[in-house]
Amino acid sequence: MSLERVFDTCERWRSIPTIRNAFRSGVVVKPDHDRYKMTSSSDEESVGEKGLSLSDALLKTTQELLRQYESGSFDEFSLAEGVVKLLRVAVLQSTDARAAVIELCEEISKRVQEKCIVESLASAIFDIVAVGDSDEFGTVQNRIENLVTQVCSLEGGLLESLASCLTADGDVCHILILAEEEAGVIEYGIDQAMAEGVNVEVTIVVAYEDMEESAEKMKLRLEKLGIHASTVLDANVESAAKESDVAIVRAVGMLAEEDALCMHGSALVCAGAWRAGIPVMVVGGTHTITAEGSAAMNVMTRMGRHPGSTWKYDECREDRGREAISIVAPAYDRVALQKVHTVLTERGCFATDFLKVLAPRAGRVEQG
Repeated sequence: MSLERVFDTCERWRSIPTIRNAFRSGVVVKPDHDRYKMTSSSDEESVGEKGLSLSDALLKTTQELLRQYESGSFDEFSLAEGVVKLLRVAVLQSTDARAAVIELCEEISKRVQEKCIVESLASAIFDIVAVGDSDEFGTVQNRIENLVTQVCSLEGGLLESLASCLTADGDVCHILILAEEEAGVIEYGIDQAMAEGVNVEVTIVVAYEDMEESAEKMKLRLEKLGIHASTVLDANVESAAKESDVAIVRAVGMLAEEDALCMHGSALVCAGAWRAGIPVMVVGGTHTITAEGSAAMNVMTRMGRHPGSTWKYDECREDRGREAISIVAPAYDRVALQKVHTVLTERGCFATDFLKVLAPRAGRVEQG
């Protein structure tokens, strides 16, 4: 069943024509707030034979979307498309956009493994709403429409996006990795590329002196596998990234302090990749944000969490659920929180296409 059919099935409820129309055409019709308001379904002013308010109609439509997804009617990308369109309606047509988005995301997260996709889209929406209408960035509606367009244009599978990105410039794949992360990177990244018939070359980043010995051992092991490998110091990670096709790291750890995030190890690789405009994949694990001060409160509040808490994402391997969150940031050591976006797929890696949507930047990635 197509996504349009999902909303067609909701026509019998008769209280959500604006939702259905917004889903189909992308044209948002401003609601009559006397009829479409965030109240309980018992409200006498609600419309339709079911007497649904906008809140209940959105939740009912969400449940139908999830039912079709659980039946296997469409994939993760279609799920993302449906979620972002529901969030668009919630923001543009409810009187309390934040509450509407949180309510929908909580309902969706109960029934899907791809919680990271849901929360990442919500984070992008919250960022747009927080800035509001501005001369520099445009209106909230236009920016939400742009986000919807970007999400709806995604194609292909999540992990398959790695192979397509690696072969874009020829038969050789240049991978940027951090020393001491060989196990996860080879298992998820390099093996995947080699399975696609891609020749692999690796640049190993030495983030601090203690990594030098590990980097040399790693280089030798890779060369025994027939993979050309070289090392580079962290100070040159950006220039190395510009010569690479993709950065692959096992985890990203950060410390939230006053008005900034401090990054360590693999986060430097991610930052260099961001600046160079190449995609990043995080494989096999995640790390925790340690909450300290107002910065932690800001980022936790924006994502609907509380300072001092950890965030749990279920990885695809049932025996490896961990409490944490992964982040990519556009700076080396400190970065303003509003520039940080989160996305972690159910397969335990950053999907390059979702990274392109939620953290757009110049370079090959944005050009697709």
